[in-house]
Amino acid sequence: MVARRAHNPKVAGSIPAPATKFAFQAFQTYTSSNLDPRFLNVRPMSLKTYFSEAITELHRVTWPTRLQAIRIVIITLVAVAISAVAFGAFDQLLAWAYAQLLTFAQS
Repeated sequence: MVARRAHNPKVAGSIPAPATKFAFQAFQTYTSSNLDPRFLNVRPMSLKTYFSEAITELHRVTWPTRLQAIRIVIITLVAVAISAVAFGAFDQLLAWAYAQLLTFAQS
């Protein structure tokens, strides 16, 4: 199912950005029940156009500073370490409980 936007230009978000609109047109999947005459003559973009537009978009990105990137990496590593310890402890608890259950079942 394709999300439809409002046709009222006064409504926020009703007019898609040109790149989004082109990508939508170029990669729209057509089914017999979803034929829209506005998109029937759209050709897929060439690789040259795709990479050219991708590079243009990469120049528009606001990249984080070096300090922000380092902080994000540190936060991610700490979160992963805490998660690993938590999952490891939970795994050990389940292994102990399973061993106790087997010991109880044998006696």
